[in-house]
Amino acid sequence: RTSIKIKKSNKMKNLLPLLLLVSLSVNAQTYYISPAGNDANPGTLASPWKTLSKATSTVTIGVISVLSGTYTETSTCSLKAGVSIKGENKSTTIIKSAVTGQWVSFLELQSPDNTNGNQSISGLTLDGQANTTGNQSGTGVGIWITGRSNVSVHDVKLQNFFMSGTIFAGNQLDGITAKNWTSGPYATGNSFYNNESVNCAAIDGGTGQGSLMIGWQDGMDIHDNNLNTTARPLSRNGWPIKYLSNGYLKGVKIHDNTLIKSPFQGTTPFSPPNWDFALEFFNVQGMQLYNNYIQGAADFSYVYKGSYPYGLWAYNNTFNNPNQNYSFVESGFIFEFKADHIIVENNVINNKFVGISYNTRGINNNGGENNYACTYGGSTGGCSGIINNVIRNNVFSNLYAGNGASGGIAIQSEATNDVQIDGLYIYNNTFSAKSGGGTYNGLDFGGMGGGANVKNVFIRNNIFQNFRSNPIVKQSGGSQSNVQITNNDFYNNSNNTVSWTGAIQANNQLLNPLFVSPTDFHLQPSSPLIDDGFTPLLLPTYATPVVFTGSAPDIGYSEVGGISPLPCTGFTFGAWTTCDNTGNQTRTWSGLPAGCTGTPPPDSISRICTPIPIPCTGYVYSNYGPCINNVQTRTVTGYTPSGCTGTPLTPPVLTQACIPPIQGDTILTSTILRLPATGNGLPLRNLIYIVKRADGKWYTNGNVQVDVIMYKNDLTGKWIIPE
Repeated sequence: RTSIKIKKSNKMKNLLPLLLLVSLSVNAQTYYISPAGNDANPGTLASPWKTLSKATSTVTIGVISVLSGTYTETSTCSLKAGVSIKGENKSTTIIKSAVTGQWVSFLELQSPDNTNGNQSISGLTLDGQANTTGNQSGTGVGIWITGRSNVSVHDVKLQNFFMSGTIFAGNQLDGITAKNWTSGPYATGNSFYNNESVNCAAIDGGTGQGSLMIGWQDGMDIHDNNLNTTARPLSRNGWPIKYLSNGYLKGVKIHDNTLIKSPFQGTTPFSPPNWDFALEFFNVQGMQLYNNYIQGAADFSYVYKGSYPYGLWAYNNTFNNPNQNYSFVESGFIFEFKADHIIVENNVINNKFVGISYNTRGINNNGGENNYACTYGGSTGGCSGIINNVIRNNVFSNLYAGNGASGGIAIQSEATNDVQIDGLYIYNNTFSAKSGGGTYNGLDFGGMGGGANVKNVFIRNNIFQNFRSNPIVKQSGGSQSNVQITNNDFYNNSNNTVSWTGAIQANNQLLNPLFVSPTDFHLQPSSPLIDDGFTPLLLPTYATPVVFTGSAPDIGYSEVGGISPLPCTGFTFGAWTTCDNTGNQTRTWSGLPAGCTGTPPPDSISRICTPIPIPCTGYVYSNYGPCINNVQTRTVTGYTPSGCTGTPLTPPVLTQACIPPIQGDTILTSTILRLPATGNGLPLRNLIYIVKRADGKWYTNGNVQVDVIMYKNDLTGKWIIPE
């Protein structure tokens, strides 16, 4: 809104027998498309265009409103910066793309680097018409955004795009070597939320793509999405979220999403070419990953602290696989190459082969990246140091045995033997192997190699149970200092001893922890592990202090009397709501056991339905235009109530009489000025202007005299009583 200024004077005389504040609404122009429209029309609500391609090629600023219906587009649509697309509802507004090509996009937002998009895309279903065989078909990419900031994609369903549903490229990617962490350029202020994506990620040429792909983003917010990549044959599905062009992601938040990846199906990493990634990122600084339900692994290569307190903060996530996969690795977190200042806390990791896997490389192996990965911060470890990582208050449940290094946490050096660790804090976790067929070791550090350099490792207040070998194993050799393994509980393992030569061990116990149940890892009130942990717990400065009740921390992930995550093993549901006018039904739910973390499948709590039509009874109007020949006009911009169908029975009121200003009059212009029902007998109605005539009195455009008791000087902001 902008205030209204009197043209004849610096004084803003503003208004009436009752104090009346006046403002002017400035709205962007709205254009319309309809399946019943015609591209020869002017694009108004009364005469809409027919295609999105016509709208995007014509509109340079404003909003393209897509009315409900099904559209088929035969060419790529290029959306200009400053232009938004708003559909009526993603359940009823469907656009099918007939564009074909592996990396051909349907809707593209392409600009030079550092462009302010200032726009959104919402309320639609976009369908690329790719089949579910995993072979190339249909449109390659749904929405492709390059070089723009402040772009929001929300409340959109993307389905059947062969390579990727949505791509956010922060810059033109014209030679990665020309870009760097410091200068970018980065896109800022972008967001992706309340979206659905199905059948929108490929495994192509041995490389997985993402349903959502992001690169060179600073502060992007990704939340409340349901991204599912299970529609194709098991070895042909890509990831729900993946990096684009080496990533480079700063301050990105990924939260409250449901991310479902099909299970890994190979006996080796490349037969067939697939991994179990639900998320995969390169070059991360200051990322937060929280409150997500994830089927699959979260893989991070090159995590740096940079100017943030942490490189990655992952908390309150639930990782769960519906089935155990004995063929190969199904992981929770995977950290590759540099792992700098990572905190993993309050997560549930269930039904996995390995909960957290560190896959380091050689000190000088930059993995094809620039040497920033190796020289950043001058810290220990070169390209692959594990630096100041905190893993605390997580529950690792139902860990099973398969091929390769496994366990609650595993560290291995791929093709080298020189793992570098300086600061690894493993506190207050519960590690529980599958009863019968469980994995061998709780912490499996046997793959580190004889050239490892390990210092400042603290393993305290953890519970290890049901492992087929030892709770903690480390390969001999290499150098180490200040390794402390204290106040842990080892229960019902085949060998309840720690196999780590040279480590300081103290106060480790062999006690039944007395869990509430085999699937509820909270401690019973009579547990011997209550108030039995080590304190004070040393932490790097970026991690919040330990909070506990009683004289000392409890052992295990759950503090009695505190709040700790517990995986949901079932759900109860309420009745479905009445079908709303957007074609959607929902129902309430609660998890079992009470207080658990996790969400039911999205289609069990929300579903599409056929709404009962609501007839339109009123109109939404534009503002009246200027007074021309004693008449003002306006247009219909919509109907009421929202979501209604049909047209009102009564005709719209599109004109009103007016009196034009006399030359020399002082004009006060307003689009929302209203007079009270009392005072001079005036009815409540919109006014376009008020004029001060030669007799010194103020009149409405209806030539009714009104009294001005106060006015506001727009320059000083002060209210003044007129002389």
